[in-house]
Amino acid sequence: MLIDELVRVLKPSGVLYISALGLQGDERNRDRYGLFQHKYGAYGVFETGDGAVCRHHTMEWLCSLVASCELLAPEKVEVATMNGHRSQAVQLLARKSPAEGREREEGWEYFTRKERADAEEKLQAQFMFIYLFIRHGHRASSLDRVG
Repeated sequence: MLIDELVRVLKPSGVLYISALGLQGDERNRDRYGLFQHKYGAYGVFETGDGAVCRHHTMEWLCSLVASCELLAPEKVEVATMNGHRSQAVQLLARKSPAEGREREEGWEYFTRKERADAEEKLQAQFMFIYLFIRHGHRASSLDRVG
């Protein structure tokens, strides 16, 4: 799993930042979750108008991905989607355990909202590039050459 690999290569006491759209409770999303639940066998999966298949997860499930880490500052925040809809996002900071016998580093919990927003903006730009790269027919193996 991708998250397991990210945690594996993270340095001891390193922090992993995850931001994802969580399971939404509004009528529009509940309707599309229900519409595609039988097709995909899971609630929270839907298709977009341009053919993308997406999945929204619960905060609990997202937290379970980093169960091997110390969970820091989990929160739900309102964000705008690429289509301008208001949605609830889950933002997590998870710290990998320090190496045995090593003192914990202090200061990691003081990431400001601006620092989180800057990191999220960079990640979204990278995700959008990869999404467009794949969507326009490039082979996945070509991603190895993306700088």
